[in-house]
Amino acid sequence: MEENTKFVKSEITLNNGIQMPLIGIGTFKSQDTEHNIYECIKAGFRLIDTALVYENEIEVGKGIKKAIEDGVVKREELFVVTKLWMSNRNDVEKALRSQLENLQLEYVDLYLIHWPMPNCKEAVFDFSTPMYKVWENMEKLVELKLTRSIGISNFNVQIMLDMMCYAKIKPVVNQIECNPYFTNVEVRKCCKALNIAVMAYNSLHKGSYLKEIKDDIFSDEVIEKFSKKYSRTPAQIILNWALSKEIIVIPKSSNIYRAKENLDSLNFKLIEEDLEEIDNLNKNLRYCTGFPFMNGLDNFA
Repeated sequence: MEENTKFVKSEITLNNGIQMPLIGIGTFKSQDTEHNIYECIKAGFRLIDTALVYENEIEVGKGIKKAIEDGVVKREELFVVTKLWMSNRNDVEKALRSQLENLQLEYVDLYLIHWPMPNCKEAVFDFSTPMYKVWENMEKLVELKLTRSIGISNFNVQIMLDMMCYAKIKPVVNQIECNPYFTNVEVRKCCKALNIAVMAYNSLHKGSYLKEIKDDIFSDEVIEKFSKKYSRTPAQIILNWALSKEIIVIPKSSNIYRAKENLDSLNFKLIEEDLEEIDNLNKNLRYCTGFPFMNGLDNFA
């Protein structure tokens, strides 16, 4: 095995000067969430990602509260992320206050607009609150100290560029689908130009969402080759690829041993030529699309 003693960075400085961990724990479709969050915090995770639509904010909050009460961690050492769902975009402050009650927190560290489109109910879109108004109300949340930072999720290049015309507070993060089989290069390029950090979901190409995943990235010959070269698991190779590019990752695992393995992805660094070889695995395989709330429209068209 080729010696590589370099580590990747464990934190990124956001455009508002706040430090954010580069690896965290995701909670979409998580199991035994309260216990899992508590154990992950004990294991060293400091970034926790959830959302109203995941229907587990209460359990996430209980896990956080227990860790704080047991002296495992202080609140200020955690970075908690949750998201505004489309049905609540008409009253952003009310939405976050309700979510904070679920989480048993006085503030979150990052509040994201989950999707850029208006709410759709019974095949009718609600166009009453335009995005510029939603963002203005997101900015007020920072002033009210209900969140330390605000950001976006699933925003494409056009929408991000338009936001720069009216945003007084720039989004610190855009959470998008990203992994070696879906590198999402153009959105990442725009984020870099605008100094917006990229946060990846489905970073292990395991989240099936509405489609069956047919391509097993863990068995990819390139990933397997580097797994042997660095004496690391395929998951660690994939996560390190992202971490080496300062892409924030939030892989979900309800298995604490697997979660610890994911966290250990920080403790080595793929060399540049190996990163480039993984870049070339891109197949443009997007899986997070085609949701019923889009009323038959392609949400990324």
